[in-house]
Amino acid sequence: MYTFQPENQHVKLNIDCKANNDPDRLLSLVHSCIMEIPEWETKLTPRIVLGLWHPAFIQPAIKHVPYLRRAYIGRNPYTAREYFWPHVEFFSME
Repeated sequence: MYTFQPENQHVKLNIDCKANNDPDRLLSLVHSCIMEIPEWETKLTPRIVLGLWHPAFIQPAIKHVPYLRRAYIGRNPYTAREYFWPHVEFFSME
């Protein structure tokens, strides 16, 4: 069983979803892994940001892991505004 070490409570996690993955499969697996951790709602998910490169990941993220914060990772302001603006909390752009 996994236990949270007090000295690691400050660690943040970025799940970087690469565009060459199947969005539904990947995010379903992420959800399954998170569900295996005791106290996931209070001790794990507040520390995770889901990094999305491609718009195809938006709806699967909302469907499978709605409790995770989402970020757009990319270079294109048009893509950020057109697809990601209402669905993410953060933008990581050059």
